[in-house]
Amino acid sequence: MPPVQYDGARQEFNPDQAGMMDDTEDPELELTATEDVYSYFMFIAPTEEKKEGTSRTLDTMVAYLLVTLNLIFQAILLYAIFYRVVLKTSQWRSGSHNSHRHQVGP
Repeated sequence: MPPVQYDGARQEFNPDQAGMMDDTEDPELELTATEDVYSYFMFIAPTEEKKEGTSRTLDTMVAYLLVTLNLIFQAILLYAIFYRVVLKTSQWRSGSHNSHRHQVGP
């Protein structure tokens, strides 16, 4: 094999020239972007890495902020629903049982 000479021009890699066979497989799953925070978070870092050369950009930081805020709001809603449904129902049940026990008379 002759030595490789570099002339400064960008050359595409050709597996046939290197003596390798193409073993590229067809994709089994196509992952597409959707309109939600998690999809934005998942796709923005590689996109910014390719575009800017680094994934530390304002768009990536906004994605982290959005996911964090989304998780905080979900936790608040989960707590509010738990408080209203489970704890208030438990208090109501214990209160209604106690009121029936203390009733005296006809």
